[in-house]
Amino acid sequence: MMSSFKHMRANPLAKKLRFLPFALVGITAFVLNSNPEMHPYLQISLALLEAKLGILIVYLLAKKISNMTVR
Repeated sequence: MMSSFKHMRANPLAKKLRFLPFALVGITAFVLNSNPEMHPYLQISLALLEAKLGILIVYLLAKKISNMTVR
């Protein structure tokens, strides 16, 4: 069990980068939804689309970061 976490201990940059995908998706969602003049239906559908794409983007970026730390 300890061997699976050995690569995280060797690279401290990986610990800092694990938060990056969540921050990028959160900032993007906030910026796109912060326009008060947007029609409510458009704002709701945009938020639902952001949620779907956000999950995918967080997964792909987290996977890429974890692959980067293994090397």
